[in-house]
Amino acid sequence: MGRPLDVATVAKRIGRSPSHVRRLIESGRLPAVNVGTGRLRPTYRLDSDVVDAFLEANPGRFPDAGDFAPDTPEDHVRARLSRR
Repeated sequence: MGRPLDVATVAKRIGRSPSHVRRLIESGRLPAVNVGTGRLRPTYRLDSDVVDAFLEANPGRFPDAGDFAPDTPEDHVRARLSRR
């Protein structure tokens, strides 16, 4: 079992938006676990091994997937400052 990833991290990893990832989850194409308490806005976690298998099973559909690099604390600071 790989490490748990949130929707935003998976979206960055596959080069799509978080809403696209949620649609993949809700359609059953991408398995995830709802770790939240509410049904209206679930909080999903995805296994990194499952995401890797999904990408391997869908070659060419997610061309930006190879550009993934984990976020660093500096990335979070830059993103926060750019929103000001």
